[in-house]
Formats: sequence, structure tokens, C-alpha cells
Amino acid sequence: MIVSYNLTFIAKKYAYLGPYLKTTMKNRTILIVEDNLIDFELLKKILDQLGYQNIMHVTNGMDALAKVRETSFDIVLMDIGLEGKLDGIETSKLMEGMSRVIFTSGMHKDGETFKRIANSGSYGFISKPFTLQQMRDALENAYEQNPN
Repeated sequence: MIVSYNLTFIAKKYAYLGPYLKTTMKNRTILIVEDNLIDFELLKKILDQLGYQNIMHVTNGMDALAKVRETSFDIVLMDIGLEGKLDGIETSKLMEGMSRVIFTSGMHKDGETFKRIANSGSYGFISKPFTLQQMRDALENAYEQNPN
């Protein structure tokens, strides 16, 4: 619950940025792959504050793979610790070249995980809890690495 409170507070604190950011981000599409409903809702609030309007959500790696095969996404925000057959890093490797992936995690910060992330072809990592500005920077960095 502490994560929930912090992200909600941050989203409200930076609400004044909304009108500026909404003009540049409203046509971008984002897939959130998150199995924790509270984390999803808070992440969606931050993306709403940043002006993103085209947001889809799935809760596991298999559904994420199916979605990126049927829909083109500008960014996939992927939780590392997904339940099911595939964790976030394995899922990312299978969707290589289909979308830009940014990992999110609050628990997986060990050396082995970072090695796996480095070999996954991802566009970044954000540690939970993160600020609205950190999310904005991560998204902009992913677009700059591959502007298409």
C-alpha cells in the first residue's frame, strides 16, 4: 500500500504538466503487462497524467505476446515478476523487434536480474516506486533510442 500512496501522491503533484504533455503523447499506444491490479491502476494514473490515452492491459506473458502480435504498441511497460509460464524478461525476449520494452519492478534488483535485462533488448528499467518525471524520462529515452 505504501507504493500505491506514493504513486498517487506523485501523480497529483505533477498534474500541472498534464496539458503540455497531453498534446504530444495522446496518439502513442502503450501496453501495460502487470499482474498486480493496484500497481496497474497507479501506473495507468501516471500515464493518464502524462497524456497517454491509448493504454491496454494484460496480466501475463502469454497474453502480452498475443497482444503485440495483433496490435502495434509504441511501448510495452513490463513487470519483471509476472506469474505464469513466462516472466517479464522471457516475454520481452520473445517479442524482440515487435515493440520497445521498458521493465518495471519493485523487487527484482539483483545482479543476475540486471544481467538478464541487459541481454533482453529492452529500452530501460524503472524501479518501483517511481515518480512521474522518471516515467516521462524513461518513455522519452525509449522514443529517442528508436524514434519510429
